Amino acid sequence: MDKDGILHVLEILEVDKIRTFSSNVMCACFLADFRSGHSSWSDHADSMGISINPEGISLVNCFACGYKGTLAQAVSSLGRHEEKDYSALIKQIGKLEELDPETVAASVGDYDDSEAKLEETVLDESVLESWIPGAHQSIIDRGLTKETLRAWDTRWDAELKRVVVPMRRSGDNALVGAVGRTVIDHPVTYYNYWNFSKALYLCGEHMPKRGPEGIVVEGLLDTLAVWQAVKEEELDSYYAVVGLLGSSASEYQVRKLVRFFDEIVLFLDNDTAGWTGQRKLAKALQKRTIVKGIRYPERIGGDPADLMASGYKIEELIKKADLLVV
Repeated sequence: MDKDGILHVLEILEVDKIRTFSSNVMCACFLADFRSGHSSWSDHADSMGISINPEGISLVNCFACGYKGTLAQAVSSLGRHEEKDYSALIKQIGKLEELDPETVAASVGDYDDSEAKLEETVLDESVLESWIPGAHQSIIDRGLTKETLRAWDTRWDAELKRVVVPMRRSGDNALVGAVGRTVIDHPVTYYNYWNFSKALYLCGEHMPKRGPEGIVVEGLLDTLAVWQAVKEEELDSYYAVVGLLGSSASEYQVRKLVRFFDEIVLFLDNDTAGWTGQRKLAKALQKRTIVKGIRYPERIGGDPADLMASGYKIEELIKKADLLVV
């Protein structure tokens, strides 16, 4: 968000002690009444810094109480403490930052501290009982083994004719949603069950083994296909696989990638959306970690799952990943 947008938000919140600089805005911490670290639970100085970022998300850092997050997260946290509805303001922030809806959703709620975990959906395991464990034959025909489908707890929704993969959170393995892929001619290829917010998670982030390098793909089947290829070649001690469930990454997914892996290999789809998403993601990551990209063989494959289904050894492409500089 640019400087004027930040000042607009602070005006609505009635924040004072504001100073502006070339790269950030300093102000009194508007969370001071609710967080330890401030003398007498109030901020008598301009302890909170908000980064000026005309091309994207503005980050917040309070040097007194240690709060860190996006501006939208900070406003959401304030609303929870004050029991006020700041949803309209949060939407305004999204428009001022010119973000897509998924990125805005990822910015709402302070997902890095304990109180904000209440914002995340955690489902009772019994909701999975309506589906049959296993998968449709069409998925197996694409090259996925029964061992892979079992490892990912893949299920079959006979009513909606979808292969369903439960989505789980890293750390505690909690069920947070599910994604189903149609096996019939349906206008909606992927369906998110229980209002699963894919911008908050990485598909596969719960899997127990994490190598120092993370391979990032787009789709649900791509995640399973590359995970299988890595495991079959016994490369899983070095590579881990996660999926964005889309061609673009939210800021929250970017932060998870940096936290999880020492190096990141991008293996997005071989199409316009994939090329655009890879460029944006590489640009977001390259200042924080080492980023590599996979070069598709000429005239072969639209995505990793297609490559595997055609019999191509995708693990060879992974080993030849090149350093990306955007």
